[in-house]
Amino acid sequence: MTTDFERSERRRAELGRIRRQRVVAAALALGALGAGAGAVALLSGGGGSSTTTRAAAPPPPPPERIRYRGTKLAPKPHGRGELPTLEQQRTAVRRLHRLGLPILCAGQRGRYIALTFDDGPGEYTELAMKILRKRHMRATFFIVGSRVAFYPSLPAREAALGALGDHTRTHPYLPGLSTAAILEQIRSTRDLLRQKTPGDILLFRPPYGGHDARVDRIATSLGLLQVLWSVDSGDSTGSDVKGVYRNVLAGLKPGAIILMHENRATTIKSLIHYVLPEIQRRKLKPVSVPELLALDPPSPEQVRKRKC
Repeated sequence: MTTDFERSERRRAELGRIRRQRVVAAALALGALGAGAGAVALLSGGGGSSTTTRAAAPPPPPPERIRYRGTKLAPKPHGRGELPTLEQQRTAVRRLHRLGLPILCAGQRGRYIALTFDDGPGEYTELAMKILRKRHMRATFFIVGSRVAFYPSLPAREAALGALGDHTRTHPYLPGLSTAAILEQIRSTRDLLRQKTPGDILLFRPPYGGHDARVDRIATSLGLLQVLWSVDSGDSTGSDVKGVYRNVLAGLKPGAIILMHENRATTIKSLIHYVLPEIQRRKLKPVSVPELLALDPPSPEQVRKRKC
């Protein structure tokens, strides 16, 4: 017969067995969780380290470099359509060249004028080009051959802003020279400019405007159109900044060919503050001489009568 003591001991043993089973089950469960975490770590590339490091985000790409090209813009077209082609310009110059006479101005039927600069290249040439380029204005530069040795790269850059012309080798008064000397003064500079620039040289301007029938014949024989002017700015004869402006203003009208000099500070200041703003206010269009003669050519009668 089982006593109460025996029944009590059996019950205590049964409870102990149940508690041990529960501990073992809990241990097995914890072991399974640890193995699963390890597997996840291995699959994710964690390796043997319990600490994971997140890769840093790549830096943003640098902003695209913006290049300022304002000073390299080509001159804007004038009037309707594009400017005359080089062949149209050559044709216009050759037609007038056959007359064998100097040109003072164009036809005065449009809104075009020609700014011309003598005696360069020089110390102010770069500044003059910058001023014109900024305003999309074109011009003609009459080059003294002996000056090119000091500024060998400038003629080609000036040609890109319009046109070049021959202004003799040393800037003498031509009627006082022998025929051979006149020929040498003009031809040597024409040939030099042809070497320095890709375009042809079609124009000639005598220093001081000094010419006679002999000078006219020699220039014509060399294939050059002699170009004088209808407006003298007076910048080479002592006019101050406002004086240059008043002189230009007196003859500022369609077809005008304006004489200036790029190697004078007075000219540069007058251009910036007075002359160019007035040209823009009047809606006149500065072009090169060949462009002017193609756009608005003078009649043969106008050339013969020297009428502007």
